[in-house]
Amino acid sequence: MITDNFFKIFFENSSRKRLIFFRDPLIQYLWTIFRNKCVSSFNEYIAEMITQDQGKEKVIKLVKDACQLQEVIEFQVLP
Repeated sequence: MITDNFFKIFFENSSRKRLIFFRDPLIQYLWTIFRNKCVSSFNEYIAEMITQDQGKEKVIKLVKDACQLQEVIEFQVLP
């Protein structure tokens, strides 16, 4: 199922899949809506992740990867 493939990009270490995913105009449109409406949920998730084992390192890696992706595709991924 196609939705399974898009969901898995967040669990796989595949920069190529994330790049393809976020270059899609429909995904960018939908992600913009999600990004704007779910800022507090995102912040809560990050705060919870930091409290877990190796959470701070995972958050740093997530933000670093997202920032690199944003530069390449010229689209804001993070809230």
